[in-house]
Amino acid sequence: MKAKFIKYILYTAIGIIIFILVVTIGNTIKINNSEAYSIAKKKILEENIIVEKIGKVESFGNFPSGSIKTVNGIEYAQLEMKVIGSQKELDIVVSMEKGSDEWILTDMFIND
Repeated sequence: MKAKFIKYILYTAIGIIIFILVVTIGNTIKINNSEAYSIAKKKILEENIIVEKIGKVESFGNFPSGSIKTVNGIEYAQLEMKVIGSQKELDIVVSMEKGSDEWILTDMFIND
């Protein structure tokens, strides 16, 4: 009886871990392939303050996170990403919205 209980607990824990991994990987793929993420990277590359803090931007982290949602026909995106420069790394949070046809950067938070 005790062995069955431990087996059920183990299967439940494995199922929860797999579910969390699938959701996390799916969200990362969704964000990486989004138009908002591409535009956010371009806006970050254009920001002089970021270049001053970290040097030349060399790459972006592999696992961006955040959310993209639509409310009353307006798309909103909040993306969190790591920016790797020649001198150091920064975590940046970008907020954007898309009303009719183009994404507009509304806020950028730099965690250094």
